[in-house]
Amino acid sequence: MINQESVQLAIQELGLERFIVFEAQNRVVALVGWRSERNPDGDLLTVQITTDREVNLISVQVLGALHAPPDKTDDKRLCQLLQAISYLNYRLAVVKIGYDPKDGEIRFSVEAPIVAGEQAKGCIQESIKAAIAGVEQYKQELRMIQEGEQSFREFYEKLQKFVEESSQEQEIPEQEHRRIMANIFRRLADFIEGSAEETEKTEKAE
Repeated sequence: MINQESVQLAIQELGLERFIVFEAQNRVVALVGWRSERNPDGDLLTVQITTDREVNLISVQVLGALHAPPDKTDDKRLCQLLQAISYLNYRLAVVKIGYDPKDGEIRFSVEAPIVAGEQAKGCIQESIKAAIAGVEQYKQELRMIQEGEQSFREFYEKLQKFVEESSQEQEIPEQEHRRIMANIFRRLADFIEGSAEETEKTEKAE
């Protein structure tokens, strides 16, 4: 069962200490803070976790990872930044990156179905880890494009070279994403198969 206590326990077991969990409008919401490993002296990032009991969905949002306001960002740099975001959304299996044109917020997110209540804790933890891994891997690269320190082409070529030269074990974020998706689909298949068997038994009994 998804409730305030179960979400709090899932976060505590990850070793994240700064958080608050509350319930609102049939949802459990958690605000979690951590400092980026690549920028330990930087701003405290916030993860917003929302679980909706009606649709059995967990949504992890990393709020305010970057800001590129359209009225304060060079048009050419903004265009290349959006190219990079589009490419990452195409390339990454789980983590998605959104851009809000109203205020320029760049948000990392992970959304996953919760197939069964007893598996909710693991799903929450894996989703948080995937979101953090995405920020750790790509936030600084996007910032460099925003500040004109590299072009989209340079970013793209760097990523391609990294993929070619690195072993699959070294590419931790991408492997983590694929592993999480495999687990989610496997649990979903087990759930559907179990439901079908129960339905068949019920029909035979009738």
